[in-house]
Amino acid sequence: LVHAIGICCQYELSAADIQIVRDNINNFIAHYEKDYYQYDYDRISACLPVFHYIAHVADALRDIGPQFVYSQWVIERACGTISRGVKSRSEVNRNIS
Repeated sequence: LVHAIGICCQYELSAADIQIVRDNINNFIAHYEKDYYQYDYDRISACLPVFHYIAHVADALRDIGPQFVYSQWVIERACGTISRGVKSRSEVNRNIS
């Protein structure tokens, strides 16, 4: 999974890179289901939605492009930086500028 994430962070991706990401993620999910979920319905709580989301990462890379193009991390970091700079709730603009 770490290898797949490393590839996802590249600025240019080939079809082979996307296939590697797909294979790595599928291998991780298979491992997780076998070792943690154990195909036991009573352990379904171990199957978090994030595992379903990562199954679609390779499709997003193919359809939309590298993650830096559409990632929200950059804007979230900017919002965090701005919000830490705000000292007064009543005069927000004065503190930011």
